[in-house]
Amino acid sequence: MTVFTILSNDDTGRIALTVESTRAADVEQSMEKFGRDLHKIKNVSMDMSPIYAMVFNDLIPQAVQVIDRFHVIKYVYQAVCDVRSRTVKELQQQLSKGKKRNEEDKVKR
Repeated sequence: MTVFTILSNDDTGRIALTVESTRAADVEQSMEKFGRDLHKIKNVSMDMSPIYAMVFNDLIPQAVQVIDRFHVIKYVYQAVCDVRSRTVKELQQQLSKGKKRNEEDKVKR
């Protein structure tokens, strides 16, 4: 699977940089091409990868780092699905135990 790191200008909507990697060294090396212009970056929207946080802390410490809403929603959705799945499994186990008890009670009578 090919994964890209995409940096865009929020004011213009134009892509400023595309890197065919999420490795810290590759992203850092590509970003260094901006040279002195890196200080102009005010905000960074990213996923929750510690790699990006590390690179951005090193290269653009002045920039405010924000987790993009897509990844926040994805994270929350996954958490809700995990809780739902676990709850369904627990309820099925409880129902199964309840049915066995009812069957045992009928046999005793």
